Amino acid sequence: MGLFLVPILGIVAIVLATMGMKAAKQDPMRVGGKGLAIAGLVLGIVSLVLGGLLLILSLFAQAFLEELCADPQYADLPSCQQFNANNSLGTDAATPRLAPPSMPPSRMVSGSAAPNG
Repeated sequence: MGLFLVPILGIVAIVLATMGMKAAKQDPMRVGGKGLAIAGLVLGIVSLVLGGLLLILSLFAQAFLEELCADPQYADLPSCQQFNANNSLGTDAATPRLAPPSMPPSRMVSGSAAPNG
């Protein structure tokens, strides 16, 4: 999730830094902070570029692992086993990550706001 937030926050930083630079240019005595606005602009651009590169790299890594783990020669590698387990469609009934969370019977509430007993 953080991988998708980095470019979005970079765009927010660029917009706010641009607004800050514009305000500092119109009234430098009252607003000030042009240097901070420039720093925010630079950091926003850097985070936007790095976030985009990381997103592209993760997509290439996903495609590479799909191709590698599809080959029977590499199917027994621990990385491929974990990749295949995480990317299964859940057609197997024994897939634990798709099972709903269970609650022990002692904690179940039946018909009242508080547990009995």
